[in-house]
Amino acid sequence: EVAPRFIKSEESLGAKKGTATHLFMQFFDFENAVKNGVRAELLRLVEKRFITEDDAKLVNLDEVNAFLSSPLFDRMRNAKEIFREQRFNLYLPASEFTTDEALKEELKEESILVQGVIDCFFYDDDGEIVLVDYKTDRVPKDKKTAEDKLKLMYSGQLGYYARAVEEMCKKPPKSKIIFSLALGEAILV
Repeated sequence: EVAPRFIKSEESLGAKKGTATHLFMQFFDFENAVKNGVRAELLRLVEKRFITEDDAKLVNLDEVNAFLSSPLFDRMRNAKEIFREQRFNLYLPASEFTTDEALKEELKEESILVQGVIDCFFYDDDGEIVLVDYKTDRVPKDKKTAEDKLKLMYSGQLGYYARAVEEMCKKPPKSKIIFSLALGEAILV
């Protein structure tokens, strides 16, 4: 059964809004956003061609402002060292990608290349690594249900990211955090 066109367009608009907001999060200058406001920083990013005018119209400024008001953002601003949009390649045992015991045995000598981009990780005041992944997913209104859903959906992904960070930095992250822009909350995974 095919969804009606108006439903498809609503879904794709939601995805476009999420992508646009994520683009802003990828490129925005922390200090400029704090000093001049999110709207001014968005205009600067359009002017510098980091984001298109069409995408800029889709950025959820309320969600971004909530992020800038969060304790996590304060920690990121004060980080000793911060890495944003860090690309990685990581070879993992192929056997980790199946629950079938016979297949695990068959794949024990094989590896799979996992590639990705980590939104952000930083060294905190104690020199520990904090891994952050922004999520723009629409979530249930109930905070606990929303947090549980995001943890369930993304804990595996953050596990791979943590392994990539450990390989890059020679130490594992102390914490893995999902920042849900829809909730305006940091969720410890």
